[in-house]
Amino acid sequence: MKKILLYILSLTLAMFFTYVAFILFLIDDNTRDYKEPCSRYIPLLEQIYKKNGNYPASLDEQLIITDYEFSLKECGYQVLKPHEYIFSVTSGFGVAGYNSISGRWWFD
Repeated sequence: MKKILLYILSLTLAMFFTYVAFILFLIDDNTRDYKEPCSRYIPLLEQIYKKNGNYPASLDEQLIITDYEFSLKECGYQVLKPHEYIFSVTSGFGVAGYNSISGRWWFD
């Protein structure tokens, strides 16, 4: 009986530590935080706006892609008006967004 309880306890502890390690990986995993890579495109978008008077319909329309490990689709780029765009990105377990009018990131 003691061996069975010891086995169940060790199995439970192993599962607990595996779960904790997985959660810590998700929290610390930079591939889930797209704020920084998407922020790199803000100055480029502003240059395009100054040149053309509006923002591009999509990020890959006029931007040079230099980060091969990062997909532009992860930025959730959307033009709301000719003079306003937003990013909607994954950030940890939540969502972050950027609005070109306010020039700020928000987190949820």
